[in-house]
Amino acid sequence: GGAPAFFHLARALVCMAISPDLSDPLDDAKGGISLWGRWLQDRDEQVVLKLRVATGTKGRAVRVDFKSASLKVAVNAEVCMDGTLSAQAPRRTRLAPGPRGPRTSHRQVLPDECEWQLDDDAEGGRELVVTLRKASPGWWDRVLQQDAPISTKAFDEPPFMLGGMTDLQHESMRDHVARMTGGGTPGSAWDGR
Repeated sequence: GGAPAFFHLARALVCMAISPDLSDPLDDAKGGISLWGRWLQDRDEQVVLKLRVATGTKGRAVRVDFKSASLKVAVNAEVCMDGTLSAQAPRRTRLAPGPRGPRTSHRQVLPDECEWQLDDDAEGGRELVVTLRKASPGWWDRVLQQDAPISTKAFDEPPFMLGGMTDLQHESMRDHVARMTGGGTPGSAWDGR
């Protein structure tokens, strides 16, 4: 015969705990809130900025200047963001020597692959969504140098699947596993007595 159902369930839980799906492209917990709006990111490719704009704002009122190490956003000629991009691990690109010796560039994004769009948000307002394409993989601790940094230490740690459960939820999980395996935990409604 085959392996008991408990073995398959235990193996699935172990596999999920050891190798969680970290491919979820964007996660609100992996970003922050700044004076200009909020932002989120994935590890390898993009940082998405969300700025609230006035209802009725049209694309012709938006100006976004993407540069490899800076960003400027203006809506209705009012500057919303302007500054140097501040990824934690800048990519240094060697440039031709200048009059003062070798030069390097802190290249944070690929400007030709960055984009923006206007969206209607959940509250019935408008939102300017700016997508920055990272020049190199890694977590950003802020978008602009003047933004407050966030901690990125736990971003790559696999989530502990049962860690946030209450005692009642743990008991319910034990009972569920017991029902699947045909057994039960002593004192539970499913202990087989």
